[in-house]
Amino acid sequence: MKIAQIAALSESVPPRLYGGRALLFPIDWPEPFGLVMIEAMACDTPVVAFRAASMPEVIEDSVSGFIVRDIDQAVDAVLVWASSGSASAS
Repeated sequence: MKIAQIAALSESVPPRLYGGRALLFPIDWPEPFGLVMIEAMACDTPVVAFRAASMPEVIEDSVSGFIVRDIDQAVDAVLVWASSGSASAS
């Protein structure tokens, strides 16, 4: 899978363009909240994030996204999401 940033989106862009398959949020510092993560969740986009800072308080694991320990788990989470179309692995 190739990922490229084309341009920043503005409020004039239709909301459907904000939704992606998943948001990878691999921070490893004490992020107090994560506005980008909340914006993704508002667009019904699952968030894949490391268990750090407020992530476990904001993301409901396997419901609104995935809380992962490392890059390998993040890849597995994206594959689960891509194959099932939902954050739930069941």
